[in-house]
Amino acid sequence: MQRYDSAIDMTGSDRDEDELPEHTKEPTVAGPIGPHMHHKRPLSPVAASSSSGPPSRSASPHSVHSPHSAIHSTDSPPNSAGHHDNTTSPHDLGAPLDLSLLSLPPVAVIPTRLSPEALHDLHEQLSAANADLVTTFPSDGQTADIHRARFFLGQINTPKRAAFELRKLGVHTEEVEAGTSREAVWQDDGLITVVKVEWWEKCLEKDGVQSINPYIVYVGRLTEGPPGGDGKKRALPSAEELVKEREMKRRRILERAQGDAGGSDSRVKVIPGKPWTKPNTTTSVDEEFGVKRPKLMRKTTSEYEREKGLANQVQPRYVREQLKLAVHRPHPLHCPNDAFINVLKTIKLSRTLQLDDIGIRAYSTAISAIQAYPYELLSSSTLLTLPGCDGKTSALFYEWYNSSPDDVSQRKIQAVEEIEQSEEYRVMKEFYQIWGVGAKTAREFYLDKGWRSLDDVIEFGWNQLSRVQQIGLKFYDEINFIPIPRPEVARIGALVGKVADELRPGYEYIITGGYRRGKEQSGDVDMVLCHRDEEQTRGGFLTMLVTRLEEEGWVTHTLYLGRGGGFGTQRVGEPPRSHGLAHGEGAEELEKAMVMWQEQDPASPFYKEEGGRNVSPHRRVDIILSPPSCVGTAVLGWTGGTTYERDLRRWVEKRWGWKFDSGGVWERGSGRRVELGEWAEGEDLVQCERRVIEGLGLEYFKPELRNTG
Repeated sequence: MQRYDSAIDMTGSDRDEDELPEHTKEPTVAGPIGPHMHHKRPLSPVAASSSSGPPSRSASPHSVHSPHSAIHSTDSPPNSAGHHDNTTSPHDLGAPLDLSLLSLPPVAVIPTRLSPEALHDLHEQLSAANADLVTTFPSDGQTADIHRARFFLGQINTPKRAAFELRKLGVHTEEVEAGTSREAVWQDDGLITVVKVEWWEKCLEKDGVQSINPYIVYVGRLTEGPPGGDGKKRALPSAEELVKEREMKRRRILERAQGDAGGSDSRVKVIPGKPWTKPNTTTSVDEEFGVKRPKLMRKTTSEYEREKGLANQVQPRYVREQLKLAVHRPHPLHCPNDAFINVLKTIKLSRTLQLDDIGIRAYSTAISAIQAYPYELLSSSTLLTLPGCDGKTSALFYEWYNSSPDDVSQRKIQAVEEIEQSEEYRVMKEFYQIWGVGAKTAREFYLDKGWRSLDDVIEFGWNQLSRVQQIGLKFYDEINFIPIPRPEVARIGALVGKVADELRPGYEYIITGGYRRGKEQSGDVDMVLCHRDEEQTRGGFLTMLVTRLEEEGWVTHTLYLGRGGGFGTQRVGEPPRSHGLAHGEGAEELEKAMVMWQEQDPASPFYKEEGGRNVSPHRRVDIILSPPSCVGTAVLGWTGGTTYERDLRRWVEKRWGWKFDSGGVWERGSGRRVELGEWAEGEDLVQCERRVIEGLGLEYFKPELRNTG
């Protein structure tokens, strides 16, 4: 039997069965335990008609006909019986209930803050009142086309929250200007009205449709949503759809990653200077996982002509010997193939936002190999000779190059165009750029919380952010869109070094990161501080330094001060051998301070003032304090590009069976320090770093040649 809430069944509300007319009472039925009374109150005419079928959409003499009456209906004077003309008293059981929503446009309920039971009851009540109900939970013939709804009920109190909840449902609007007449709501099909659910409760209480004016939260005009490929606005996927989608992604990730990374035993690679050998014909990993290979690319006459001109090019050593690790080749800051590398970086970032670690490594390796290539790539077959570049990368290059052979600025890849235009990529990228927010958290903001802009994060999630994330959001534009010029980086480093030397004479410093690799502009400032006397690096010196910088106004916010703390583990102390500790257990970590910095000297060219107030941009500064026992590895670990540092660790493990990090080189198992990286008498920090690199059996490349992207 269909259930009706007592709030709808107004004719029998708040009355005991003894008060009802005799013909409405249920008979007493004797049971095995005793008599049981079944209290079933009679349905109102609206509810009764619903019990035998769908609610009727035909108007009754008691329905509200005027398109504006649902908004502006007011209580009429009481009639002779003491009742209002437009309502029926609960005690007047013979009169029909005048609670029809026929005049309303399509109605939907915003489920936020409503329990499943309350949502179910509200849907039934609205259906019984002849509302044209639109629901996101299709059942019993109800439609799920949320974009048809123009009237929304919900537990909403502010316009911003209303717009946010609509956006979560895929309904994009902009608030109409203040003063817009509410009477135009039903006359303009492009307007959306959000009303507090209390309005409906008042209608039930008064047994009739009440004015919505006191309950209107938001009136907005429909706008075009973010592009979705088909030009339609799209609602957020349901929880079940998200689970299915993520499961499918997990199943496909290895297949896609295998396609990114190559790994096929049967792939033929032509290596200049080496004879061709027959490929392995056993089943490849690609075939086992069903990864489709790129189709054979047709080589044009122009490609043959271009390749003729490459015959006399001397291939670099890493190509001739197929050296895949980035530590075996120089990587200049700029190369002839920067435009194509930028396209691959977009794909790599999309893999990062998908938490696809294998894909990230594959594209990082390909980017590094291309960055080191000294010639302009003119054909996909040439790209295939580079270690770490497989058929998929070659296919991407083929599409990119041939999209506009004569104009590099017009070249493009369709898949990359779609990535850059997708809402998911653009929004998660914006979240990912908040300092302190990683890819996983950016995905949670977008997929789980439904946020679509930085304003959403501030409005609805500020109290859920960590202090570091709040600071990163506060200075979002300054961190991401106001780069630090080289002279300012040098000034910041010099100021920190000067204060350190004032506190304890003898301190030296070196600026690392992108500045040392030759970048004209940096996103932040990384620097290593060291003293030849190890005792001078202890005793809370870094805390003393940051405190002094705060007192002088240079440091405005301290994001992190300590050892490790989730920002990477660098061990500097050797664990006691008598304890037999495994590698890293009980070891000390490099101490570091991560701060926000602001210029304070009005005489500085980097100082800016508006209205007598310092508006100089805030800068991110990382200060690493290293003892002399490992300063060489500290400088090395904080200088190279990401792929260089990754491959450095792989090389040390593969070649020597050791573990490398910025705090030193360690034997696996025993955890003992390898005597490498200590600051020797008479050498500077650069010489100390070079001795570490050569001690690991690697060729020394200047910092300007470690730009692996």
